[in-house]
Amino acid sequence: SLGTAFQLVDDLLDYEGATEQLGKNVGDDLREGKPTLPLLIAMVAIGRPLLAWIGPGFEMGYWPLLILGTAEIVQSALGIGDLIFIYLKPRIGLYLTLVSVAVGIGVALLLIPPFGITGAACAVLLSYGLRSMLRFAVLAIRFDVPVPHAHLGGPLLAAGLALISLWAIGNPVLGL
Repeated sequence: SLGTAFQLVDDLLDYEGATEQLGKNVGDDLREGKPTLPLLIAMVAIGRPLLAWIGPGFEMGYWPLLILGTAEIVQSALGIGDLIFIYLKPRIGLYLTLVSVAVGIGVALLLIPPFGITGAACAVLLSYGLRSMLRFAVLAIRFDVPVPHAHLGGPLLAAGLALISLWAIGNPVLGL
């Protein structure tokens, strides 16, 4: 969509644009810790060697960090609906949060024993994905906000990637 294209261009310009053209300082997104697609791509490309450079054993955090980065992208990209809940129906927003936290804890209890910190990261991602899908459903049903079904693709894809990464990590043939 046009909005997605605009956001991708904005993300790229934050690393390579000129302050006069952007209307903001170059690198603001990075300094503010905003998860962007270029940052996620950089994490994928140099994450493991960078973590190994920090010290022994740090490279084991590669997959959890990628999964948590993906979770933050899902949350930041789809969190605008929370403003509607905060201002119009805060109790609904609270219920959605409580449901996602409860699911996150339940999934963490299942995934942490076999997968450790990577299982915990996947629990966060799955919880954020569920919250995003619930948010969209409530916006459409309760507030009559037309939400294109294509917008659910992000949370579903993120959850799928988390499950694939768990399979890959647990697969001794792949050696991840």
